[in-house]
Amino acid sequence: MPKVKQRRWTKDELGRLCRVAEDPDWERAAVEFPVVRRGKWSKAEDAALIAAIQKHGLKTPWRVLSTYVAGRGPKRCCERWTNHLAPGIQKTGWTHAEDQIIAEHQRRLGNKWAAIARFLSGRPPNSVKNRWYAHIQPRSAKPEIPEPEIPEPEIPEPVADPMIDAFDFSKPLLWD
Repeated sequence: MPKVKQRRWTKDELGRLCRVAEDPDWERAAVEFPVVRRGKWSKAEDAALIAAIQKHGLKTPWRVLSTYVAGRGPKRCCERWTNHLAPGIQKTGWTHAEDQIIAEHQRRLGNKWAAIARFLSGRPPNSVKNRWYAHIQPRSAKPEIPEPEIPEPEIPEPVADPMIDAFDFSKPLLWD
């Protein structure tokens, strides 16, 4: 996805912002500067995004396509298309073979979800990552290895030593 440069505020936008700041009429501010919508996407929003993509194509920057979906920013529109709406996305349940592919490639590549998703047709990287963390990783966590039992060392029976037996340990040692 090409990186979009941040644009500066236009003179018109700055003028509107100054007017709202001078006379804080919050109802007018909400109309002039709509809040970015969060949460679940509605069917109408999905339809608007699909229509914008059909009209302009995927080579159009997401900041342009997002203007057709009220309250959704370019990043959210891009993620919605890439992870949910694109026609090639497979929405069926995951198979055991797919889980094995994810586990094997995650061991080899690490958390490079886009690289791992290339081995699974129709599965976006975000879905692969979610599958790993929600279902595969918890099951593949290795159980704790119990401490090995170390046998007590065998202490040999004391051997009688005439030198030690002749020494009287009750008397203090005197050193010259």
